[in-house]
Amino acid sequence: MTIVCDRLPQWPVVVQRSKGIRCIDVFRAIYDTFHPVLTRSELERIGDAYIERCQPAFQQRCADSPGLPLYNQQRGMRRVDLLRGRRIFKGLTRSTQPGADWILHFDTPANENSRH
Repeated sequence: MTIVCDRLPQWPVVVQRSKGIRCIDVFRAIYDTFHPVLTRSELERIGDAYIERCQPAFQQRCADSPGLPLYNQQRGMRRVDLLRGRRIFKGLTRSTQPGADWILHFDTPANENSRH
């Protein structure tokens, strides 16, 4: 099964399991896809202007990490930070796009909705 986030289509989420896909498999694949720290080449490809616009989301994610904000800041920006604060799973909808079975939707945390 292939899931694509329309905001970050360059990283499709591929979910596979020979005995049938479970919800935990979907959530693990989403996490594994959007959790990696951005590489130097990814940062260059994305561009400084967009990375700068993502900085507040990066800082907020780090601040929200229980007991680990400094550690997370030192690790660097992750793919999820490119969603600019949209890091809550909102759901999946059937895709009509070739190469994607489902479209992934994210939302902002409830306490941040009033800020956007």
